[in-house]
Amino acid sequence: MPGVAQLPFFARAAAMGGSGGPDPAPYGSAVANLQKRSEEAALAATRHLHLLGRLGEAHDWACLAAEHFGSEHGRLQCHSLEGQVWEGHARNMSGALQGLWTLAAEGRAANNSQLQLSAYAAVGSLFAEFGLTAARGCRPRPWPRTLTAPFVCPDFDRLCSSWAMPAQIAVQGRARFEMIVTIVAALGLLLALTLLWQLRRCFCRRR
Repeated sequence: MPGVAQLPFFARAAAMGGSGGPDPAPYGSAVANLQKRSEEAALAATRHLHLLGRLGEAHDWACLAAEHFGSEHGRLQCHSLEGQVWEGHARNMSGALQGLWTLAAEGRAANNSQLQLSAYAAVGSLFAEFGLTAARGCRPRPWPRTLTAPFVCPDFDRLCSSWAMPAQIAVQGRARFEMIVTIVAALGLLLALTLLWQLRRCFCRRR
């Protein structure tokens, strides 16, 4: 796999050799091999820079692989990183989700299950990150409203705005999210009680 130090060379060589685009070079030709190595270099840079926390540069390389070489993995990373934040770039969940859902639809139409599942996994990862962030601001409602609506998540609307969530989620999502938090909390409580009951049984048997 090409290293980051080789990226400037491959980028310049790819620019001279042409892009993958809709009319790629003949398979096995020197230009096709050059494009393949350049795509691999761009994707390698994306991974390395992502690990280093340099998300803006990782996004640029992923999008370069997507636009210049038609890389599916580059498109996946380019859209996924749109949902992240770095200096000079606010989260754009609407753009990220739209791009990933488009990829999933293309994978379904082309019978490409790997692309479809990868796109859905990226969508799930973004929603999980948002959900965990929003859940930190949830708190129990005062009695007696706890009986009908146990949890309230006042930061949900603000987070939807700052993360640029799709309008439908921002408008309709808070009540559903609070319901999900309630269900998760109830399941957690049930699991804790079950574990305590099992521990009590084990302790009683030993006595």
